[in-house]
Amino acid sequence: MAKSIKKSFKYFIIAAGILITATIMLSFIVRIPQIQTFVVKRITNHLSEKIKSTISVGSINFRFFNRLNMKDILIKDKYNDTLLYSHEVTVGLRYIDTKGKLIEFNRITLTDPVIALITDSTGEMNMVWYLDMMKTKNDTLQKGMSTLKINSLEIVNGRFALINKSAEKSKIPLDFSNLNLKGVNCILEDIINLNDTTKLHIGSLGFTEAGGLRVKKMTGDLLVSKTIIDFKSTSVICDSSILNIDQVKISVNSPESFKNFEEEVRLNIILDKSLVSTTELKYFIPSLDSLNATINISGKVTGTISELRGRNIEMS
Repeated sequence: MAKSIKKSFKYFIIAAGILITATIMLSFIVRIPQIQTFVVKRITNHLSEKIKSTISVGSINFRFFNRLNMKDILIKDKYNDTLLYSHEVTVGLRYIDTKGKLIEFNRITLTDPVIALITDSTGEMNMVWYLDMMKTKNDTLQKGMSTLKINSLEIVNGRFALINKSAEKSKIPLDFSNLNLKGVNCILEDIINLNDTTKLHIGSLGFTEAGGLRVKKMTGDLLVSKTIIDFKSTSVICDSSILNIDQVKISVNSPESFKNFEEEVRLNIILDKSLVSTTELKYFIPSLDSLNATINISGKVTGTISELRGRNIEMS
């Protein structure tokens, strides 16, 4: 009897040793970047077939347990146009709620990204189409509130396009229906997305718009929802203007109002001792194109572009 128990114990030790050795070997194998890249490419190929578009990753390196590095990420929309491309993306994952209610990232860095949000002639944005395609009937996003937090997001030398193919041509030089930014460098902090509302702090932002408007540095707090864009405690430094903004609130009755920006988009602007030059102002008010002036201004401006009203305005 004792001999039988001893023999069984020996077999148990051997089996346990094999299991532990296999587990250790497997853990080392899944750490190999080439293996990770192979697995991810199989997954992205499957997703591409499912949505009848393109999702691809050049290479991936996941460092257990919370750091991910990806190169040459490409996501295309249903028309095979680029929705997102980035030469390199580094992600630091902090926390995931087991129920899928909360995802929190430490730091995300995008190097040389290209982001194109395009609304087609039917009024559907490619980003919305993509998110709807990825949802399932049991998706927690459909069941209730879901929160995304990013402690820090850095964009290095990015390009951004916001295009609405169904919109009429803008009457002002800065066309919000065909917006193209290049040389985008920014650090965004404390990003929180809850349902259709996003809040964040702009630590630093700079870009050049295709029409020529250049923002050298911008800081402040931002809230964005379907009908409101609200900047607070914001500083904007352009080539010739320095704006100290207590608040810029852009509000609409519906997202479709942006198609007629001059007539339907309401502005509520509170300036504090700002230096405004017609060099930048002409992008919003084309009638100032022939002027060359700089104005010291403070006060409150409200209304639409076509019918602005001022209160407590001081200027020289």
